[in-house]
Amino acid sequence: MRCGPTSAAPATTSSSRRNCGTFRNPPCSATSPRDLNTLGQLLQATNRLGEAEPLMRRPVVIFLRFERDTGHPHPHRDAALNNYTRLLQRMGKSAAEIAAEVQAIRRDAGLV
Repeated sequence: MRCGPTSAAPATTSSSRRNCGTFRNPPCSATSPRDLNTLGQLLQATNRLGEAEPLMRRPVVIFLRFERDTGHPHPHRDAALNNYTRLLQRMGKSAAEIAAEVQAIRRDAGLV
């Protein structure tokens, strides 16, 4: 993801926000798992499921890497994983496809 202003989302001069960003180009501060999940849930609520998928996948990866690095599960791991699997169900994925996707995420995070 690129950060910063684009022609579609010019930077504001407000002291409270430097750049409001867009869903396709979120502001630099929208990289925390909570922010990514919130944006993903907003997109899901507006039936933009394809755009929501990478934003809701990323927190799962972050939390699984936390688990790999610390040896302890992150307190929000299960909630993020449940949100992501519900999104995949709404996208019409079968239980086998969802399980394969979760396994791929675990492999990408270095847990398998």
